[in-house]
Amino acid sequence: MESAYSNGSQLTLAVRERGRDGAVPPQQITVQVLEPMSLPTMSVVLKVNFRDAHSGCERMAVLKLFDRRFSPELRRRHNPSYDHDDEAAWQEYVQTDKAGALFAFMDEKGRLEDEEGEILVTDSETDPSSSDDDDGDGHAGKKKKVGTPAETWEKKGKREGISQWKARHSFTSETHAYATLSHLQGRYIPKLLAEVHLKLPTPPGLQNTAGYRHEYFDVGGILLDHVDGFNLTDLGTTDIPEQEWHGIVQRAVDAARYINDAGVINLDCQPRNVIVQRKTLKPFHIDFGRCLFAENMGWKKFGELKSWTDNQGEIGSIMSNKLRRAGVGLPEILYVDRDWGLFGSILTRLHMEAAPWAGIGYGVGAGIGVGVFAWVVARCASAFRSRR
Repeated sequence: MESAYSNGSQLTLAVRERGRDGAVPPQQITVQVLEPMSLPTMSVVLKVNFRDAHSGCERMAVLKLFDRRFSPELRRRHNPSYDHDDEAAWQEYVQTDKAGALFAFMDEKGRLEDEEGEILVTDSETDPSSSDDDDGDGHAGKKKKVGTPAETWEKKGKREGISQWKARHSFTSETHAYATLSHLQGRYIPKLLAEVHLKLPTPPGLQNTAGYRHEYFDVGGILLDHVDGFNLTDLGTTDIPEQEWHGIVQRAVDAARYINDAGVINLDCQPRNVIVQRKTLKPFHIDFGRCLFAENMGWKKFGELKSWTDNQGEIGSIMSNKLRRAGVGLPEILYVDRDWGLFGSILTRLHMEAAPWAGIGYGVGAGIGVGVFAWVVARCASAFRSRR
């Protein structure tokens, strides 16, 4: 089926949350699609224009819609094609009150993954949420004989339901990441302008059935400030002078550290998910649809997973090797492994960024611990005195 988001089309979106700069009007916003952006993501990414509520002028932004129907990554993993039959099968699955059990299972699976930081592979023979030959994560299960037409139709609806749940889960991860990293917006990640929603059309009467829930047909989205730049992975093919390359990569690595310090691990932290602003050469991390959060698992477990996933190395090592193969050797990239422990949660709640003491991060480990401890104690003492 042809995408509903073609060049020049207009979309009217419900506004659930507005960004701090108030550029988006309350309740609803109309955007015009300038062009789809081809990115390997769980959402549909569009470059759009909208009218700024303050200035009244046209403003460019990036709209990410977590629409299972046209998300390239979701379709590739679970059901490459999408047509009217897929939608009809999902609607019938909802109407016959089967979607509740499916979403309840997927919710529990998602909760365990969030708390343990591990992707759980389901057993297609026993899990009520998975199809006979797909466990919901694109892993092949045990094959069964071809079912009846009714069983095949139900399986089609179930697969579409899994895609809907995964789109919603990615949307929740993305919005939660931007909320947790609000103090980094505009500096290391793009500004969030608004959280928006789009409702998919449904047949008359479906909303009145016992099994209907709004989340089954709701498309969540985020409107982001447009960063005019290039992908970090393309650094070697740009006209940026080679003497700037090391600084760009180092700043991208530092930004990954600040994101970790705030209690967020991006499971898809890659150079392709970093945009370098052309005017300032500042790197901005994007795409937080698959994240782990310290608040869900505790800082001890988070610290272990942070070292294992190595977001800093995923940026620095990959870019260093890529540029080296192109014949350009970068100076050594510096990595700092901070384990804030108890102070991590305090710093996150205060929305403090690690940058004020980033310079001492390259010193001796013991000195870091003492310096950070003294700094935090001084801040807390100052705050206490100011309240007296």
